[in-house]
Amino acid sequence: MTTNHLQIACLALGLGILGCNRPCDAALTLNSDDAQSAQLTWSSGESGPLTISYSGLGDADPRDAAFSSSGDTHTATLWGLQSLTELSYTISGSEEICSDVLTTGGLPAGLPTLTVPTWYEENASSWRYLSGVVMGGGKMIFIIDREGQWRFHQAHDDTLTVSAVDIADSTLWYNSFDQDRSNDIGQVHARPLLGSLDETIDTRTVGSHHTFTRLADGTITVPSLDIRTWFDPDEGAEIDVVGDRILEIAPDGTEREVWSLWDSAEPIKHDAWDSNFYGDVGKDWSHANAVNYSESRDSYLFSLAHLDIIYEINRSTGAVMQIFTQDSVTAGVVYNFQHDPNWTDDGTLLLISYPEGAPAMAIEYAVTDDGKLEEIWSFQRDSTGSTLLGQARRLENGNTFLNFGGLGEMREVTPEGSTIWQLNAELGSWFGNATLLDALPNLD
Repeated sequence: MTTNHLQIACLALGLGILGCNRPCDAALTLNSDDAQSAQLTWSSGESGPLTISYSGLGDADPRDAAFSSSGDTHTATLWGLQSLTELSYTISGSEEICSDVLTTGGLPAGLPTLTVPTWYEENASSWRYLSGVVMGGGKMIFIIDREGQWRFHQAHDDTLTVSAVDIADSTLWYNSFDQDRSNDIGQVHARPLLGSLDETIDTRTVGSHHTFTRLADGTITVPSLDIRTWFDPDEGAEIDVVGDRILEIAPDGTEREVWSLWDSAEPIKHDAWDSNFYGDVGKDWSHANAVNYSESRDSYLFSLAHLDIIYEINRSTGAVMQIFTQDSVTAGVVYNFQHDPNWTDDGTLLLISYPEGAPAMAIEYAVTDDGKLEEIWSFQRDSTGSTLLGQARRLENGNTFLNFGGLGEMREVTPEGSTIWQLNAELGSWFGNATLLDALPNLD
């Protein structure tokens, strides 16, 4: 096929295409959007299947682009593009039809500054991209690569809190809720990565806050506020108290309460009881901040930060399997105001701890036969700061991913405690929960 049988138009979304070689008689059209992506539209009478691949993104291998056809007109979407990068692409049918080169433009103004001050690739685990949300001067859902290059971004409604992001296949999942808990509008949203608001599927998650978990069967699980009236013996009157429960929402929308703290304990007053975190809704009793599911154990780890308690709850029966408290720690550092407790593949308990008056840290505990905790590994920052949010996840090579969310800092550290990768948000910004990706997902 000769080039005069092929017409290509480069439509740039988000980055802007600065230049496009024209061995294929390509015409250039500029546009703007929220994602680092470009569209190529061409006409071809070529019979049989067509493919388009592109490379030059700093990635190891060329990627195939998703495209649609209407008669002889074809449109392909290239996404995950770095800014100010030369990109080559090839369109093929029964043989190569066309090869071309384009150069991406700069990022839109107003994006938060993310920097990678430390990056030692030779000691790193296999993940290559990170999805998350950065908050502070606005809320921005993002995907970046190991070098801190933006690959995707999507602004979100500043009036709502978004604290957790997940990506599965070509679908972006994220939560939202009102910081004013008297306005219970919590939801988990699912949207095609480059889709519009009109394509978003919203799942109502009553009383939800902090985070969510997606199960393999499509169930969404959230920590949900459980507000009840309790007689306060000190006040001699009934007051509203905010406890927490584990709430599942099935794919058909059916709700199921797996477990509630009210069924296992009576309210206990503590230093944050009168913190007014929930405003007029009630006293802040338990302050759940994580619900992590283990498929092999068929259980949830439910973190109640203000009580310094972690419950393990059987998903099927709602039975309490184990309770970990500060008194459970018989060797090593005692955790405090824990975040993201989760089971490692070795059956150890890993979490983020915020010690009083000391820097944030990650702690790993072995669990003894009688349910006690013995520290076997830890990592501690050099300086103190915010105690909001946090993640600690063991990686396949033995390193650990750490997200000190409220401090606007993420790290990958070795078992010896060396930081081999670090991401910092600009001053005044912080991170919600993040997801690590080995590759950018292909668009459907």
